[in-house]
Amino acid sequence: MRSISLGCLPTSWQVPQSGACRYIENGGRPNAQRFQDAFRRLGRCRKATRADTKKGGRQTPMLAGFFNYDNPVWRFIGKFWDVLVVNILWILCSIPIFTIGASTTAMYYVTLKLARDEDGYTFRSFFKSFKENFKQATAIWLLFLVSGAILGFDLYYFLRIAAVSSFRTVMISVFLAMVFVWLAMFTYVFPLQARFYNPVKRTVFNAFFMAIRHVFQTIGMLVVDGVILFLSVTYIPQLSIFGVALIAFFNSYMLNGVFSKYMPKQVDPADREMRPLFADEEETERKGNSEN
Repeated sequence: MRSISLGCLPTSWQVPQSGACRYIENGGRPNAQRFQDAFRRLGRCRKATRADTKKGGRQTPMLAGFFNYDNPVWRFIGKFWDVLVVNILWILCSIPIFTIGASTTAMYYVTLKLARDEDGYTFRSFFKSFKENFKQATAIWLLFLVSGAILGFDLYYFLRIAAVSSFRTVMISVFLAMVFVWLAMFTYVFPLQARFYNPVKRTVFNAFFMAIRHVFQTIGMLVVDGVILFLSVTYIPQLSIFGVALIAFFNSYMLNGVFSKYMPKQVDPADREMRPLFADEEETERKGNSEN
């Protein structure tokens, strides 16, 4: 491997020639021009790895490490760019209202991969999940929409219309508890649909099961969601440009931790995207017999 001097830069900042990195010829250009070209081309170097540096017997250039696309800073910025794009896609795909379930599932499909540091194409991943999960996600969304409307109407009735009494107080407490369960299940159901394949009934049951079993993570996600919404409408309105995708992005870190407890330690590469959750033993045995 060769190292090419950047002219006016110190020799200790020489850039290793590797991959897509280009170097600058000292073709009589002024030092200032070569300096600007050096920074511009350093920004294009995406893979100035430590292995390449060790082969050349030199230390990793400070500027090359900073402009490296794999730098944690740039990866963090890149994730928020993906979140912004996902939010726009979610808004566009949710305009018909009944497609909110499919678009939310696709959104979590992308954010869960971002939280796992898995590279991929945002547009392709979003519409891939949107198409594959459209039917089941739409059914789940309509189910939660109807149940949420009923709970909301009942709670509004006892809060604003019903006469003050001990029965009213009890019913308000009951419906508030039911609203909490509804929100907790809503937090899990679409990520589950995005990560695992199961019938609608089992997906809804799994959402209820995980929301109760991992109640601290559930409360944590609901608190974080509430804080983001509060900041978006009060002190930091700029957060609103990321929309619900920002909520899904932060939730995905906790959700991946929960989901990892239900994933096998060794996953078949062909089955990394989605897998059944809590499969029946009979189905597992039937699958094993068919393979034999």
